[in-house]
Formats: sequence, C-alpha cells, structure tokens
Amino acid sequence: MAGCELRREDVRAIAWSAVHFIVASLFVLLMVSLVYADMRLFQNVKENGFVETAQITLLGISSILFWYISGVSLPNRVAIRCLSLFLVCMALREMDAWFDETFFHGSWKIAVIPVAIGCVIYGIRNLGDLVSGVADFVRSKGYILLFVGMLCVLVFSRLVGSKTIWVFIFDDEILSRAVKNAVEESMELFGYILIFFSGIRYAVEVNTRAPCRIGRSAGSSGGSSAL
Repeated sequence: MAGCELRREDVRAIAWSAVHFIVASLFVLLMVSLVYADMRLFQNVKENGFVETAQITLLGISSILFWYISGVSLPNRVAIRCLSLFLVCMALREMDAWFDETFFHGSWKIAVIPVAIGCVIYGIRNLGDLVSGVADFVRSKGYILLFVGMLCVLVFSRLVGSKTIWVFIFDDEILSRAVKNAVEESMELFGYILIFFSGIRYAVEVNTRAPCRIGRSAGSSGGSSAL
C-alpha cells in the first residue's frame, strides 16, 4: 500500500498551484473590471481611459522587470535587454493618443525609432550572445506565457477586433464600434497580463539558478587564473 501514501512535496506543489491560480484570477478580475469602468463612464473603451492606462502600466513594469532579470542572468543579458527594449517600444506605441494630443499626430514614432534602432544595433553587435540568450529563454517556462501573451496582443486581438465582424453581427455602426473597442482592448489587456506574469515567472527561474551559474563562472575563472 506504499503507492497510496501521500507525499508532502506533491501536496505542497498542488497547494501552491491552487494559490497561484487564485491570486492570478483575482488580478485578472481587477484588470477586467477596468473595462467595465470605461464602459460605465465613457460608454466606450477610450484611448486615455482606465484600460489603456493599465496596458501602459503593465508594459512599463514588465520592461523594468525584464531589465532587472538581465542584470541577474548574465548569460542571457543581451536577449533579455532586447526584450525589455521591445516592451518599451510597445508601451510608447500604446501612448500614441497622448503623443498626438501633446505634440502632433504620429509623434509616437519619433520616440520609438531611437529605442528600436538602439535595440537592433545592440543585438547585432552581440549577435552570438543574443542567439544563445534567446535559445535559453525559449526553453524556460516564462517563455510560454510570453508566447501566448504576444500571440494574444499581436494576432488574436487584431483578428477578433476586426470591425467587419462586429458590423456584421450588430448592423449598427456606433454599437459595433463600441463592442469592437471593448473586445480588442480587453484581449490586448489580457495579453499584457500574460507578459507581466511571464516576467515574474522568468525572474523566479533566473533567481533560482543564478547562484549555480555564478559558481560555475567563478570556478572557470579560477581555473584559468591558475593556468
């Protein structure tokens, strides 16, 4: 009957999984309530409303988080820094309404271009480290969340948020536009939540294995100096 015994490690793992699910669900509930707030106050998901602010905030925090990770995970520094800068570009793109009102239409591109060019140059100059860092990241559990989040933001939200779909369903220009905006921005927000969770998950992974890597690096350098 030994196979019927409960192992404490298994119970702990399941319990922690349940706790993570509950916390993540509460966080998603909080974020989705912002959609309701926008619709309640503005009758639409506006570009300068609660949802848009939450999207920019999540992208900013995620970018900072990945930049922090790049300082801990030295072998992956180039790849993770490029990812952080890419998220900065996405955040600036989400701020297009603010740039349009403050400066002129399309001025967000002036802010994005230097960051994007700097990211590309940095990646090309460290191409070997970039490729190895990306390869390491795609093997991590954090990458799965990032993959789904990016798919949600860049592909699914655009397809589901197609104006043609909602005009066909409602046959009303004003109503279809409001529903389109709510659906598209909600899906984007969920994607950014997944990207944020990806940063947290990868930070945990990196912090867990960082001492081992540092130890190996120190051992290697010590051996070289001995020679």
